[in-house]
Amino acid sequence: MILRRFRYAIAFAVTLLLAASQANALTLTLAGPEPESVAPATDLTSTIWASGADGALVKIATVGEEAPGGGTFSEMGVPSISPKSQVVFGAEVTAADGAARWEIFRGDPAASPGRRIVRAIEKSAASPRCVPNIKLDPYPIAGSNGEIAFIAPEAAGSDALFRYSDGELTCAVRLGDKTAEGHALEMMHFGSAVMAPSGEVAFIGRIVDNGGRRVARTSRSNSRLATILATPHGPIHEVAVEGSRTPGGSRYLAGFSLPAVVSTPRGPIVAFTATTARAANSHGYGLYVFRGGKTFEVLASGDRTSIGPVSFLSNGRPALSAGGSIAVRGSSGDRRAIYSIHDGHPSVVVAQGHSTEVGSRILMFGDPVVSASGRIMFGIIDNDDRNLLYAVRPGNVIRVSIPPEADGELVGGLAPQIFAGTLVDNEAGAVAFIGGK
Repeated sequence: MILRRFRYAIAFAVTLLLAASQANALTLTLAGPEPESVAPATDLTSTIWASGADGALVKIATVGEEAPGGGTFSEMGVPSISPKSQVVFGAEVTAADGAARWEIFRGDPAASPGRRIVRAIEKSAASPRCVPNIKLDPYPIAGSNGEIAFIAPEAAGSDALFRYSDGELTCAVRLGDKTAEGHALEMMHFGSAVMAPSGEVAFIGRIVDNGGRRVARTSRSNSRLATILATPHGPIHEVAVEGSRTPGGSRYLAGFSLPAVVSTPRGPIVAFTATTARAANSHGYGLYVFRGGKTFEVLASGDRTSIGPVSFLSNGRPALSAGGSIAVRGSSGDRRAIYSIHDGHPSVVVAQGHSTEVGSRILMFGDPVVSASGRIMFGIIDNDDRNLLYAVRPGNVIRVSIPPEADGELVGGLAPQIFAGTLVDNEAGAVAFIGGK
């Protein structure tokens, strides 16, 4: 219970949930105008929920239930959802003798409750030269045709990006591997990975120019933070690197967000936010899109909106769809907001103080997700201390009301409540998240 309350209290201050291992584990902290504290709520991390074929929320797995293969679920990890709405998640399973282990499971919202969950990766899938050593939530991510990827330590001691495809588990990327730009990968951030339906994986790491020598776990003085894109059968590419120039002429600082990636006929598109050095002793924020080998700035500090100029952007994962819809959490002054970009101009999706259809007011919200239709969803906390799932229809984005009025909808009514920072979706608009019973 102490761990769960701690995780909830930092949910809006650390959008990457605490993911640690024996070595080189990092968390991404969120700068900017965030609440100093969030009152702990009960039973927000017990259950994996997902939307079924009819859009209704379906319970996938709950703490205390029997797990496939024996034992009971004792903790739930952050879920992912495939293009076909299969839910992949890590969970801690505790045996009758008290021994606990983390495993990866697959859930089918369309299946009957007794047949809804199976083990996603069998032990026989690993080869002797590529064995994961999973001790905490591996944050598995789902791709097409049953493919799964995750970052975790190897049993041999290093870290790797694991890929599971066609019944085989491989170490697709290891520390020390070189990028196409000639640098060596020194570190991969657990929990940062995301996969496009076509198999490309974007994640956050650190790179170093070591002259081809094997990377050592030493000082980071000569290493730089980077957003990385790994292709299924090709090299790994540097999307953005700490210290390099942004499209707007400033420089990236060590403040990249969790990346988003989608598949398109012309190749993958990656979206991310970054903290930037704009001038001496000053910094700003930018939202960027990488496609076709080029990076474009789509939103930046100072851009004008209906509630004032943008002053902050979240380093949680921005929302991105293959159709070009993009949204991000941020603020204008001391007023929190979610922005969407239309024809090169930012629109306010929702702002702090907007009302819901049940008469409550939105106090704060988590990072958004967006479907191919343009429907934007996010978790909210209202003035009745409820943690709810909220959606805004595409047509409402460009006509958001000032002063605030209800122009969205609660998904699933007033229950189940959602744990901030765990919401995921796919292009079809199906969602999954951790929430209460």
